[in-house]
Amino acid sequence: VRAPSSTANLGPGFDVFGLALDAFYDEIIFTKT
Repeated sequence: VRAPSSTANLGPGFDVFGLALDAFYDEIIFTKT
């Protein structure tokens, strides 16, 4: 599972505006044992 990182609260937009970043990811790898 890869989820893009994001920034929030850009300027006066507070929780309305955000920016998804394509450079950094949180990555979780599941393996069945």
